[in-house]
Amino acid sequence: MYLLSTKSSAPRRSKRSTSGSNFLQGLRRQLGASTFDSFMAVQGDVSLMFAIDTTGSMGEEIQAAKNIAIDIINYPRNASVTNYILSPFNDPYPVKSAAIVKEQSNAGEFVKAINALKAYGGGDCPEYTFKGMLEALNLMPEWGSPMYVFTDAGPKDASDLHIEEVKFLAGSAELGVTINFFTTGFCHTHLHSAFKDLAELTSGQTISLINDGELKKLSNLTATVLDGTSTVSMGRSSSRRKKKRSLKNTTPSRYNFPIDESIEKLTITVSTTRRRTNGQGITLTDPDNIEISAEKLSLSQISVYQINHPKRGDWTLVVSGDHEFQVKSSSETNVDFEVYFITRIRVRGRQTTEVPISNPVVGKLNKMLITVAGSEKLNTSSLHLQLITPEGAGISGVTLQTTDNVHFTASFTPLTSQPFKLRLSGITRVGNTFERISRQKIKPSRTLLRVKYASNDYTLPLGRVTFVHFQICNFGATEYFDVKVVKDRMGLIITPQIPPKRIIKGRCAIISVHARATRPQDVDRTDNLFLMVKGRTSKVLASQGVRLFVVP
Repeated sequence: MYLLSTKSSAPRRSKRSTSGSNFLQGLRRQLGASTFDSFMAVQGDVSLMFAIDTTGSMGEEIQAAKNIAIDIINYPRNASVTNYILSPFNDPYPVKSAAIVKEQSNAGEFVKAINALKAYGGGDCPEYTFKGMLEALNLMPEWGSPMYVFTDAGPKDASDLHIEEVKFLAGSAELGVTINFFTTGFCHTHLHSAFKDLAELTSGQTISLINDGELKKLSNLTATVLDGTSTVSMGRSSSRRKKKRSLKNTTPSRYNFPIDESIEKLTITVSTTRRRTNGQGITLTDPDNIEISAEKLSLSQISVYQINHPKRGDWTLVVSGDHEFQVKSSSETNVDFEVYFITRIRVRGRQTTEVPISNPVVGKLNKMLITVAGSEKLNTSSLHLQLITPEGAGISGVTLQTTDNVHFTASFTPLTSQPFKLRLSGITRVGNTFERISRQKIKPSRTLLRVKYASNDYTLPLGRVTFVHFQICNFGATEYFDVKVVKDRMGLIITPQIPPKRIIKGRCAIISVHARATRPQDVDRTDNLFLMVKGRTSKVLASQGVRLFVVP
């Protein structure tokens, strides 16, 4: 059940301009210029990342995986590619990372590195998939970049710590990565829940294939299937979340979604739970009620539609059985939006201050900052923002306010920790209906963990200690929190184990972590410091990280 209260954040009309300006300036100071600018940029240059399982069981699939990766590299994109990242993973995982990064000018060398991959080793089915993903993320991809993960097995390293670290890095305002999974082959029996959650969190996709033959069939289409930059619609059959379902319930689900004039390319993917559906029970019709078939590719558990210059108006998708779907669009000047959250916390006495947060806080008033790219194409007075379930059902609307028709604010108070997404809808300037869905799944929490301060201006001067203050605030019942500092790649953290913290309801505490760089060869490198806390009673998880730059 979703419970939500909303509250307009509108200042008085005579003060709108000043209030909005001060708000953005204050947020820039809080986040820092680099993070703020990354957050505001809805489109830009990207990195292409590939994490590929190279264990022996991938013998049949690895050539198809390499073909798909090369197809993705060669596919023309609206945004330019600045670099390429390859992170092969095996079992046992090598002591030294095998991940590499190549600039766009060395794309040929990167293709050679992919072609050189061979299947070897292994021995059991679960693999070190999370380590492969983390190695890729640690190479600092551009904001909004896609990651493509190829494996025929579930992960053996899907610990709370690794899952939280990937979630944090992929979902951060600095990276904003979309993760796509390809699973198939000898070891694949069912999709691991961690893969599903990560794809859903980052607006990626999970593509389950029954064998390497299907992977080969998909190779010519993969780049366009996963290249959509904006989510127009999404949904899931409600029975996917139920443990019991009547086998006689064959009533198809019907979805309508609008296509506006800004969309140049439309990609629709439908995944089914039942194998060997091969597109049966899936139909798509355009605004003229013409069924689309020529642009449809169907495999055992996935059907893909790719349509260039789609007709403007309402499209209809009908699907039978358990399923989920995504409708994505791309164009040179796409309409899309990004969202960021802030809330107020107590600093001393009754004084409070606004702080940026990764997820909204349950039971507190949270403010959203929404930046709309392509807003010049829209009738901004028609914009409507709605909270929706991960299945696409409406929860509640919120009131939008703006000072410049590009940046919007809204306030709301989530009363449960149920996850949600955001749907922005309205009318374009030429009169067409449009819709867009937020990139990431949002999960309110009763625990807030943030970086409050780092000495030496977030740098690691050689021979000196830098300390980072993390602030944890508990808005649930009083309890102990276990604290875990993740071992950093460069081995610069010198803080021993941190004892559990007892946090009273409504109060905050400081967790201090120290690091020191001593090796001259580390100058100009960046180290990641990552922290995770877990409530002993509530089992709630929160994580936060910070990048520290080594200087002379």
